[in-house]
Amino acid sequence: ALWNFNDPAASEARFREALSKAQGDDALILRTQIARTLGLRKRYDEAHRALDAIEPSLASAGAEPRVRTWLERGRTLRSSGKPLEGKPLFVRAFETADAARLERLAADALHMIALAEPNLDERLAWNRRTIDYARRASDPRAQGWQAAAHNNIGNDLREAGRYDDSLVAFCDALAAYERRGGADEVRIARWQIANVLRLQGQAD
Repeated sequence: ALWNFNDPAASEARFREALSKAQGDDALILRTQIARTLGLRKRYDEAHRALDAIEPSLASAGAEPRVRTWLERGRTLRSSGKPLEGKPLFVRAFETADAARLERLAADALHMIALAEPNLDERLAWNRRTIDYARRASDPRAQGWQAAAHNNIGNDLREAGRYDDSLVAFCDALAAYERRGGADEVRIARWQIANVLRLQGQAD
């Protein structure tokens, strides 16, 4: 509820305000999200330092702070041009989250593995695994990751020139976003479909 991904700076301010009253794992989790706001603003060195400061506390922390620290470290590495360094962290985050039944974070980690993978077939396979995991999850927030994974498959297939397959993936993404009910996401999903139709020459 504190996040506004369109305004990472404002999100950071809210996280820091909440941090002043938080303790234990809650405080560590907030600090991981502060690091994420820094990474979104391309302040990668600061993000790494923020995560470095958390590391000594992880040995006695619960599963969620550890998973979130690895996720944000991996995201920072990927965003700064080092996706292969981030991939093992995403794998570690998934395995730990899955064992702890943190389904939403596990699905997030799976989708990040796909984004860090340089090979198209591997990216498609990891995204399909994300969809399967999210579909079987009991947490509705984890189920929502189906939409992003379908969308990412569509993006990869469009980039590869496989427009027919891309269109199927984007239609699946639209259906998943409609189930989630986010108006902005639904609008973008419709645009993705229209974009592929235009690339296929189906302007009407």
